[in-house]
Amino acid sequence: MKALPFSGVYSASAALFATAVLAWRAGPVPPGPATTRAAFVPVALVTGAAVALLYIFLFNQSATTFGQLAELRREAKAGGKRAPRLAEVKYGGGSGAVLAADRLVGNYLEQLVPFLLSLFGHALFVSASRAAAFGWAWIFFRSYYGLVFRRPFPALLASTIPAYCCVWWMAGTAIHAAAALEM
Repeated sequence: MKALPFSGVYSASAALFATAVLAWRAGPVPPGPATTRAAFVPVALVTGAAVALLYIFLFNQSATTFGQLAELRREAKAGGKRAPRLAEVKYGGGSGAVLAADRLVGNYLEQLVPFLLSLFGHALFVSASRAAAFGWAWIFFRSYYGLVFRRPFPALLASTIPAYCCVWWMAGTAIHAAAALEM
């Protein structure tokens, strides 16, 4: 049962890699705010990579849950006890691995909306190429959140603080540039 979620992890990882290759091979973007669809291409590629990373995390969440379920069922069978149901493992809160996978997805979803808004705002009002650069940095910082979540505090800050700074910088400079426009 774990093979299906892991095939999703691998497929989404391949999509993320392919998107990064496309971004690397894309031609230069004119400096300044994006005024054409072509100027938005780097931002669209970052958006595609962010969605691929989301699916990596979602499929990992499923794989982790199914792995824990299989392990707990083996233990229950060996001990002559009732095997847990999927919902008990997924929503029961008894596994550190499931909690880490859940928090990885939950935190990513919490941060994805501010990231995308600041990414597109920065591209529209400041610079599409810089928005893409900050976007790739944000994806990198978010990519290892699951690893540092399991470490003692303050390791988690190695993922969250740099990612927040990317969002805050893009949002702040976009708001500043928009406020400077004459109406």
